[in-house]
Amino acid sequence: MIAKAEPKPEPAAMVKAEPKPAAPKVEPKAAAPVPEPKVAKVEPKVVPPKPEPKTAVVKPPPEDAADGPHTKFTLQVAALATTEKADELRNRLKDAGIASYVQKIGSGSGERIRIRIGPINSREDADRLRARLALLGLSGTLIPSPQ
Repeated sequence: MIAKAEPKPEPAAMVKAEPKPAAPKVEPKAAAPVPEPKVAKVEPKVVPPKPEPKTAVVKPPPEDAADGPHTKFTLQVAALATTEKADELRNRLKDAGIASYVQKIGSGSGERIRIRIGPINSREDADRLRARLALLGLSGTLIPSPQ
């Protein structure tokens, strides 16, 4: 038998898709100008330097000035809280042949009794007297006396 060729089915007609109509061209609107953010310009604040308070500068007199011909001195040996201690120290000084006097003063912590020696006529005399105090185990603070 002879085979008959069957007719081939015809390929389906290809349908060409029609191009879609293009969307109408919309021209972009000019964008509204966007305002730039406002940034506060900060100027560095210039602070003028504070004037320093004027203080009086008191210079102590030179050592030589305290040795003037009319200057006298006092030696302060102690400042004690009780009369008993003051009397004891004055008796020690008296036994050593050193005349002294007391001066009572008020302070934040109560009354104090200063034991002083003087007036002393010169710095040299004061230095000799300090050496005598050192032999007794004492010291003295040199104080120029007012004129």
